[in-house]
Amino acid sequence: PPNRAVLLAERARQALVPETANADLDAAVRSAREALKLDAGFVPARLILANLLQRIGKKREAARLIEQDWDAHPHPLLARAYAETESGERPADRLKRLDRLARQNPNHIETHRALGMTAVAAGLWTDARKHLEKLVEAERNSGGISHATARAMALLEEGERGATTEGRAEARGSPVHSPGIG
Repeated sequence: PPNRAVLLAERARQALVPETANADLDAAVRSAREALKLDAGFVPARLILANLLQRIGKKREAARLIEQDWDAHPHPLLARAYAETESGERPADRLKRLDRLARQNPNHIETHRALGMTAVAAGLWTDARKHLEKLVEAERNSGGISHATARAMALLEEGERGATTEGRAEARGSPVHSPGIG
């Protein structure tokens, strides 16, 4: 029953809403786990559970939860949650940790997005270029480059050459759009 999985995930998500300061996090974790049992590929339930686990201090379990499913269901929000499991981490260390996801699903667009954006933040231009160029190629083949990818490429160019960020996507002759998350 996928509808039950959605309801359980929503029940768990309510504990993450800031206004729910007195939420029963244990019950929320149970609901999110049950939602994943019903539908292991339901990315929102996995994301909610990962966020709940982080909130209660189970960072390693949250990271493993995302690693378990990265092969089958990579998603930008899961990559962000994975990257944020270690707060205060230096971007270069974060990139090393994200390499675990890359080894699992090295050619997926979301792997390149996560590693490319993290490499830009770390100022690791060679790594950033390698992943962002693959991301640009994949997005170009699927209809156009997203705003986020165009911005990341502009930051890469600026970081590498001190170039201005104006008109990067236009200079590349590519349509720019914002893809839906799904």
